[in-house]
Amino acid sequence: MRTTPVGIICMNHQSDEEIFQTAIRIGAVTHADPRCALAVAIVSALIRGLCRGDITTNADVEAVCERAWVHVTASIPNPNHLERHEYERYVHAGTLDALVLCDQEMGYVYKCLGSALWCLRETLSGRETFKSAIVKLVMCGGDADTNAAVAGALMGAHCGYDALPPEWRDGLRHKEWFLQKITALCVVAGLMEGSYDAPSDRDTEFDGGRGFLTEDEMKRREMAIMERILLADQRRRALSQTGGKVKKSWEFWRRD
Repeated sequence: MRTTPVGIICMNHQSDEEIFQTAIRIGAVTHADPRCALAVAIVSALIRGLCRGDITTNADVEAVCERAWVHVTASIPNPNHLERHEYERYVHAGTLDALVLCDQEMGYVYKCLGSALWCLRETLSGRETFKSAIVKLVMCGGDADTNAAVAGALMGAHCGYDALPPEWRDGLRHKEWFLQKITALCVVAGLMEGSYDAPSDRDTEFDGGRGFLTEDEMKRREMAIMERILLADQRRRALSQTGGKVKKSWEFWRRD
């Protein structure tokens, strides 16, 4: 999810290998597992290819996935956890149900990659639209925000801004701020004319322009979180002892 802009940043790069390497280096800051390296390489290269118009068919998608597999397995020493049969199971899943998105491994990177590729293939083939694919994916549950973010990036690169559902696109909170960030990225990447005043952009500072919390503020925040956890645990125990119904962990949205 975090490396999808790499496809835009590397739009003018001439080879997949360059974007593979860039995406892997950025992704490794937080996700160094070889399976994560493979996923970010595939997604970033697909976004670049879709935006450039180089990818128009599912065969083109498969070709990028295969080139990424070859690159990662050849460039990472002792690529543990990269098993072809496991990769194939998720990347070539025929349905969202086959991915079992809502289970104990719901944050697993191959599930996210597989669901995004399913959405892209369905959209490229005309069987689904941007909206219908996203709705189906989100309703599967699991790590739904991450899955939809990556799938949305791929389908958006194919469909384009004007094809996004108007009720989502035009009703987006902080839309103007977001579009300014997109414009700044495109200017810095050399994709459009304009200027970008980096020193005045406080959003890029270490504190996001909001100021750092003091030590006392951090302690108060930590205590408040611990209090909420303890109260919730006490409530569960009380309900259990009195025979009351205990909510399942995934029923957090329900209100008594």
